[in-house]
This record gives sequence, structure tokens and C-alpha cells, in this order.
Amino acid sequence: MFEFTLPQTSDDIFESVIVIWYKSEGEKVRAGDVVVEVQTEKATFELESPVTGRLHKIVVNRAESAKVGDVLALFDLHDEEKEKESEGEKEQASETVSSIEQEQFISMSPRLRRLAKQLGVDPQTVVGTGPHGRITEEDIRNQAAPDSTPHPSRMQATRVAIAERMSKSLQQTAQVTLHRFIDVTELAQRRKELDPDASFNDWILRAVAIALSDHPDLNGSTKENSGTKQVIHLGIATDTEEGLLVPVLRNAHELSLKEIHLEVQRLVKGAHSHTLSPFELSGSTFTVTNLGTYGITFFTPILNPPESGILGVGQIEEYITRDRQELRFRKRLPLSLTFDHRVIDGGPAARFLQTMSHVLDNPDHLL
Repeated sequence: MFEFTLPQTSDDIFESVIVIWYKSEGEKVRAGDVVVEVQTEKATFELESPVTGRLHKIVVNRAESAKVGDVLALFDLHDEEKEKESEGEKEQASETVSSIEQEQFISMSPRLRRLAKQLGVDPQTVVGTGPHGRITEEDIRNQAAPDSTPHPSRMQATRVAIAERMSKSLQQTAQVTLHRFIDVTELAQRRKELDPDASFNDWILRAVAIALSDHPDLNGSTKENSGTKQVIHLGIATDTEEGLLVPVLRNAHELSLKEIHLEVQRLVKGAHSHTLSPFELSGSTFTVTNLGTYGITFFTPILNPPESGILGVGQIEEYITRDRQELRFRKRLPLSLTFDHRVIDGGPAARFLQTMSHVLDNPDHLL
């Protein structure tokens, strides 16, 4: 028997959830066939069989989790010789397949085959309405029974992975959160003049990269003896329809504001379309999560393991201040910094927020 194990898809991912098996027990498998889809808290991956044989037993079922190196399934390789002996017989039998069935098989993309399997639809029963009889996604969904639903959905798998990772984060670190308002009146007034394309979040990411350069301890890792990082890779917490993803803005300390704006646009778009590679979803040294668009002010973000710091950004609000005898309206930004007290003390964390205040109060230095 050949043991089909869970590979390590990235350096900081050690566990995955099974979304769906594309092969059933007893079904023949060829080397290179996609046999299973797995979900981490960051991305979805399709795993191919490295051998030719028959799927003897599925060890980890759908919606169950597995760690790197765990056996997912067992393949019987002895059936390969039997298959070779009967190859001629199978080729002859294949000629009896109707031309319609062959055309449907050819004109249906792998993505649509997976969708059909998730919805419980037999592709051979679907009448294609696309060009030359090609089967479309709408054809498959129309064929699906009203009560047919994916089991489990990718969203469910993502949720399981996120739950496990966040629970471990809270159990294995000493998390403390500091809250502070930062005046951004000048930035609010001048940002359109300085760079009309950059969003507030782009300015904040640029400020974080500068502040981390002055406070490298927050750019470290909670892993024992790993120390601080020499590079700054910012994780951008992104809310997608299927759960939280954290694409990584690499070498943020070397990027200009305009470069940050363009790269963030690309990463966020890729997160929503699920087209980012494992490399683009791993390796962050510090994470920024922005809930300002939802009207949130202060909150308590949870560390993204193995990082030692995460910055929560809230909604900018107006406030009134007294300047001598005159009342003035100004704008302030609420920030929530969570850090691992095993690695960082309160003083250095507070000074990081002071630096953020100074940097954001001088927007010319952020260009």
C-alpha cells in the first residue's frame, strides 16, 4: 500500500481541512490526477496523486482536519499491473462510448466538473447550452436539485481552519492590546492633494512600515529563538465571502506609497478571486486589520501566529478640541495594537503607537 500524506503547502501552515475528495474508494487513480482539495486558513489547494493505482481507503474524510505528514488515503499499487493487462480490452470498450458523451467530457472544464460533483449533478445528464454544446456553469446549477448543497462548502472548511488557528493563538501567547487615538487632520485634508489614488489604508500601511523600522521588536516572531525580522512583510487581513484571508505585502519598507497602493489592489483582488499563490499568502511578519469601513472604533485583534504584533484600524471620526478660546473640529484615527507580552513589553508597544502618531501627522514624509 502507498500512503498518500498531507504535504506542507507553505512554511507557516501545518494543518488543513479536507474540502472534497474527487476520487472514491475503489476508483482508479493515475499519477497526476487531482484526488482531493484541502483548505488552510489562508487558501485552498488541490493535491495530485504521485502514483498510479487504485484508491483503497480514505483515511481523513471531508470536513475533517489533518496535520502535515498525516496519511490522507491508501493507494493499492498492485492493481496497476492488472490495468496494463486489460488495457487493450478497455480501449475497445471505450469505442462504444457515444459521441455525445465524448463531446460533453471534452467540452467541460475541470472547474465545472468539480462544481457538478459538489452539487451532486451527473455531467452526462446535463444538456450544454454554450457554443458547440459546451456545458456552462448555469447549465450545471439549473440541473442541480433545489436542496443539493456542497458538502462541506469551502466556507465551512475555511471557518474550521480559522477557528483552530485563532484558538491556538490565544492559548499559546500572552496577548495584550493597547488603544490610542491618533490625530490625522492634516492627512485627511491633504491626502487627495498629495496622492489622489491612495486610500487611507495605503497611507496607514506605509506608516506601519516606517514605524516597524524604528521598532523592530514588533516585527519579530513568537517562535522560540527566532528573533526579529530584518525584512517587513505586512499581512493584510482581507474579508472575503468565504472567510478571512491574509495576503502579504512583501518588503513593505522598500515600497513607496504609490507602489503600496498598486500592490495592495492586486493582492486584495486576488484574495477575493482565490487566485493568489501559497507564497503570496504566507510569510508575513506583522499584520494590519482594518474594520473602519464597518463603523468600528477600538477592538481587540488576535495575533496571526507566529507573529508578535497586529494593528487594528478603526473608523476615522471628528472630534472637538479647544485652541485657546476657540473650538476646532479635527479628525482622529483609533488604533488597537495587540502584542505578545512574552516578547514585547508595554513601553516599546506604546512607543510604536507614538511613532505612528508622529508619522501620520507628517504626511509629506510618507510619499
